[in-house]
Amino acid sequence: MDAVIKRIDYLQNLMFTRETAALKKELIGFTDELIPLLSMLNEEQTRVINEILSLLNIALSNQDYLLMADLLEYEMKSFLSNHLCERNIN
Repeated sequence: MDAVIKRIDYLQNLMFTRETAALKKELIGFTDELIPLLSMLNEEQTRVINEILSLLNIALSNQDYLLMADLLEYEMKSFLSNHLCERNIN
């Protein structure tokens, strides 16, 4: 779990440096890291994660890095902290 949060922080830093090629690569790596965690969530929680990922994809397509940073900080980090930390997943 800590690795996923650190990856989110790294993604946010890439957004503000406008390193778009690295950002796209790291975003793919981030989603790959999420896949094993999805098995620990129920159907509704998985739907929420997928919705956040979809919004991230739209923001990336629109080059809306501020929206991406907000989605990662206030949606993804918050969601993962609330639903995975309660299970003591590291």
